[in-house]
Amino acid sequence: MRDAWSTGTTDKCEVKAGQRVNAALTWAEKYKVKLFFGEIGASGQPQCAKEYPDMLRRLKTSSAVLGWTAWGGGAWWAYDYMFRLQSRTTTPTAHMKLLLANMP
Repeated sequence: MRDAWSTGTTDKCEVKAGQRVNAALTWAEKYKVKLFFGEIGASGQPQCAKEYPDMLRRLKTSSAVLGWTAWGGGAWWAYDYMFRLQSRTTTPTAHMKLLLANMP
């Protein structure tokens, strides 16, 4: 979801992708609207390790955010799916590692 068009069809993260939420957050804070962000995710690609935590920090610190949910949960995803959360072993997937490292 962090590729050039936010399609979630590639493991690539664009530079400054973590800032894509800024306009929505600014608008919501101005008008005192609460937002819920759904289906967010990132792969193990190196740029994602920079952008995803940046976006999660923005969501965490904004008064406009009611909550969010990560994409890729459930056992039905292929084990090599780039956004999969559930691991087949005790080693977390790349997406889960990013979430665990950036939880409060």
